[in-house]
Formats: sequence, structure tokens, C-alpha cells
Amino acid sequence: MKPLLLCPIDFSSASEFAFERTLALAQVLDCAVQVLHVYEPAELRPDPGFFLYAGNLRPLRDIVRDQAERSLAEFAEAHATTEVEVSYRAVEGRAAEAIVEEAGKGNYRMVVMATRGRTGLAHLLLGSVAERVVRLSPVPVLTIKAERG
Repeated sequence: MKPLLLCPIDFSSASEFAFERTLALAQVLDCAVQVLHVYEPAELRPDPGFFLYAGNLRPLRDIVRDQAERSLAEFAEAHATTEVEVSYRAVEGRAAEAIVEEAGKGNYRMVVMATRGRTGLAHLLLGSVAERVVRLSPVPVLTIKAERG
């Protein structure tokens, strides 16, 4: 079994850029790529119960999961490649914690992920998923800042 590179994505242009760099790195290192999309739990207080979605009453959690899986399938189709073995997975959770948990339980050589490079007040208010992953990951983390323009 080939070692893996873990590539978390959020469908932003920054994570797409990091994914493209992950594929290039995987070729050089002879690794496979595991793409991971973490979607936030559908937590509303008070719990509204069921929603009408596509003509059916469904729990919000199911709707959010289905949308995440559909977006991931579209991403996979748009980035189909034969040169590198790529698998895709969507999980519910808080981004940094889910990424670190996944990195600890697989045959991962490293995590390769995007960073937006926020500083100052934006960083203080929004925090940084990449920064938390760097601090907590059991494997090395390579952060990639997307090119501007």
C-alpha cells in the first residue's frame, strides 16, 4: 500500500491550488492522495426538526451531508487524473480537529493544505485551521499559500 498525502479541501480557490500542488508532490514522492472535506455539523438551536428539501421532509443533518458529498463528487469529477491515485471523503466535524484525527489514523506521510495567510484582526477573530493543524498534527504539515491573481 502506497503512503498517502492528506489534502483537506474546502472548495475555495486556495484549497484547489493546494490540491494541484499535492498531486505534483504525490508524483515525485510516489504517494497516493486522500482528499478530505470537513463539513460543519448542522447544529441549530432549538432543533427545528425536519426541513422540506426537494419535496421531502428530511433532517437538516442529512441535507448538509448530502450537499457536502455532492460538492465533493463534483470536485472529484472536475479534477479526475490518471497519474495519481486519489480517493475522496467527506466527514462531519470541526475542520482542524477532524483533519488532525484523520492524519493520526492513516498511513499518511504528510498533510498538504492551503492557508489564506490572514494576519492581524482577521486572524484573531477567525483563527486559522492551518495553524491549529500545524500545531497538533502527528505528521508533518506543508501549508501552501495560494497565488494572488
